[in-house]
Amino acid sequence: MGTIGALFPPPYMPFVVRDDFIVRADLFPLPGIYNGHHEQNHFVLDSQFDEFLDERLAAFARKPDSYRCIDVEDPESLAEVYVRLIKQLAIEYPDYVDYSPPLLDLRHLGLRAVLTDRQSIAIEIIDPDNDGGRRVLDWVSAQSGLTRLGDLLALAVQEDIVIMRLREDGSHLAESLHVLLPSGWDPAEKVMRGFDTIHEPVADSQRLMNSAANVMKAMTTKGPYVRFGFSISTCPKLDIHPDVVRPWDAAWLDDLDTLASNLTLRVERQTTMPFPDLGRALFSVRIYTMPLDRVAAERPDLLPRIAAVVRSASPAVLQYKGMAHYSDALATWCEASAVRLGL
Repeated sequence: MGTIGALFPPPYMPFVVRDDFIVRADLFPLPGIYNGHHEQNHFVLDSQFDEFLDERLAAFARKPDSYRCIDVEDPESLAEVYVRLIKQLAIEYPDYVDYSPPLLDLRHLGLRAVLTDRQSIAIEIIDPDNDGGRRVLDWVSAQSGLTRLGDLLALAVQEDIVIMRLREDGSHLAESLHVLLPSGWDPAEKVMRGFDTIHEPVADSQRLMNSAANVMKAMTTKGPYVRFGFSISTCPKLDIHPDVVRPWDAAWLDDLDTLASNLTLRVERQTTMPFPDLGRALFSVRIYTMPLDRVAAERPDLLPRIAAVVRSASPAVLQYKGMAHYSDALATWCEASAVRLGL
């Protein structure tokens, strides 16, 4: 078998729905049409699967307890959420995933699992030529308990997976995080924290924090929803954990084309799925990246929109996103390039 990504279509480049940098919930109904694209799935498998798998496995190998964090206060309910997400993956990709309890076939990985006991699932490889599947098997087989099921789900998709829990007393927390490709934050700092506490470090987030109770209620009882996040980074990697070095050279500001060649557009496609009977919700995060000079070549329509978003950001947001020292030059380059292209 060739690469896993060869099974799936090439990725598209999503973008924010509103061309501004205001921090707010912005939960849009799923399915729906946004930026001319029909958004319908929670999980999007595409031709970049192998690249994602490489970085996700590397994150696990490097610092597993920082990328995967689980509260085991109620393991049965959390295991049930994992299984329901596996069922959802099978609904969205029936050609590649089949879940006929207790058997789970992940054909794109060449793996089969038996989920009779969710705390000690058995896994075997059914396609020995699937190198990606074999690496997943090696990693997951070395885990135990609920971690094994959660890690298997996390490596079968390209999305990062967060499970939010709303308790009966109204308190809420991040119960489970498999965030292998974080955008500048440490997942270990978020586990067992409430929605408001999680977002407290985010610049200009007071409005979002004030609505934490309403957002959590919506996530766990309504939806599903989709939303999009935006940043421009000097690091082209998918994984931008805080301890990953982001390159920077002030000399790039001397030539805007040089600056643009060292910047990458990073868009997060996020979805929510409610599990009201369990008081839980999925919050998924899928990373899409494209070098800025490639954006100019392949998606020039985004250039004026990028400039508008960056120009709308407050100094605090630009500082939080790590964009403060090049935001004005970035917006200027996007605007000039758009004019040059007749946009």
